[in-house]
Amino acid sequence: MGQIKSETFLKIVSYSPKTKISIGLGSTILYTLILLWLYPWLGQQGSALSIVPALLIGWLFGFRRGAIAGIFINMVTWGIFFAIEQALPAANVLFKSPGFLIIIIAGGIGGAASDLLMHMHKQSQMLKNEVRRHQITAKDLRIQRDFAHAVMENLGQGLTITNTDGKFKYVNQAFAQMIGRNPKEIIQQRPFDFTASEDHRALAFAKQKRDDGQSSTYETRLKHADGHLVNAYITGVPLWSNNQFLGSAAIITDLTQQKKLIAELEAFAHTAAHDIKNPLTVIINYASMLTDKRFKKSPIETKSALEAIHRNAHMMNKIIDELLLLAKTNRQKVTLKPISMPEILTNISHRLELLIEQHKATISVPKTWPPMIGHAAWVEEMLGNYISNAIKYGGTPPNVVVGATPLEDKMIRVWVQDNGEGIAQEDQSNLFTEFTQLHKSTNDKIRGHGLGLSIVRRIAERLGGTVGVESEIGKGSTFFFTLPSSVEAENEPEVVDPYL
Repeated sequence: MGQIKSETFLKIVSYSPKTKISIGLGSTILYTLILLWLYPWLGQQGSALSIVPALLIGWLFGFRRGAIAGIFINMVTWGIFFAIEQALPAANVLFKSPGFLIIIIAGGIGGAASDLLMHMHKQSQMLKNEVRRHQITAKDLRIQRDFAHAVMENLGQGLTITNTDGKFKYVNQAFAQMIGRNPKEIIQQRPFDFTASEDHRALAFAKQKRDDGQSSTYETRLKHADGHLVNAYITGVPLWSNNQFLGSAAIITDLTQQKKLIAELEAFAHTAAHDIKNPLTVIINYASMLTDKRFKKSPIETKSALEAIHRNAHMMNKIIDELLLLAKTNRQKVTLKPISMPEILTNISHRLELLIEQHKATISVPKTWPPMIGHAAWVEEMLGNYISNAIKYGGTPPNVVVGATPLEDKMIRVWVQDNGEGIAQEDQSNLFTEFTQLHKSTNDKIRGHGLGLSIVRRIAERLGGTVGVESEIGKGSTFFFTLPSSVEAENEPEVVDPYL
């Protein structure tokens, strides 16, 4: 029995507000009518008894404020009517009339209506707060969406998203530029459409792994719009939401520059080892001859052997010094400051004094120089290399002209012109590559290598400039590098960080 009552009570409490209001109003009218009928016998005690059912109904149906208002109205009404009855016995007839009933019912209805209005106001405020909260949430979501989109579009690496059918649904600008296309041309296409046919098998294997919920990393070649292949490294991951597979995301790294650097490094190491091995072989052979007691050596042969050893040892030492300088230019942190070209040229003339006398070279320099900034020691190395080559590979006798020309891009071009035989157009592009030989000469004493020019290129790039050559067969050559003009430099010296 107790269980049935509890279930009934829970059902009543779980009614909707509209149902509760109806029950509350009906109950108010009912107990008011009962009290009116009992009034002649209850008298003044009726007002006290009316409080009990009012409190019960109000607490049960959630109309506490309405019940209190109704009780207050009922009590006031009971008091007024009781006073009138005491003063005017004839009022007893009035109390039993329909008008009196309407007044009593109005008290209960007024209390319930008051609570209904308060309830509606509270619901309205809650609704406004909920709407405001959703507006704030929507704004935050828009901000996060725009931020994520900006990050994806400005990534230095390619980013793609494919759907469950394996078709592109999003590609960022970096990936589109990597293969020379517009993003709209790529959407709804398949990765196979932009991958070299020889790499389709690896791509299919990677796709199968992502479809199975596993990440994948592999190297492939992408087809550029102009026909060449782009070496790329791809990391792909599956996308899931609520245990449902949505597709895949991939990060694509362009390996073109890395492949180029690796190839250059391999060529650099091979040529450096070869250029060091050649003089070392000469030294070993002559040293073996001098120490071999089975053969008699004349003083002239001994002197010639020692000169060859000295010459090749000096060549090895020069190559090693240049290698160390090349490493230093990559790692050293320098500050760009205004430089004095006359002072730099004085230092160079002292270094090349023997070479100048040996070749009876003449060097012409300007009286004034445009202001420029750089790192004096490095600029001396670049200019000294150019002048040294102009003397060794120039005309007979060498006539070297040094100068500087301001450019429109706020740079200064420093140049060295020789009167040599010139360099063929097809050979000029390789001059500044590590260990490319500048001139092939039949005279072993002036045979050179291009490590010095590669150092010039590295230094110029570190200082914010470029290098180049202008030459025609039979008209000599002009080698140049550029430096920033100090007129446009900031008040604070510019710091050049080492390569990472």
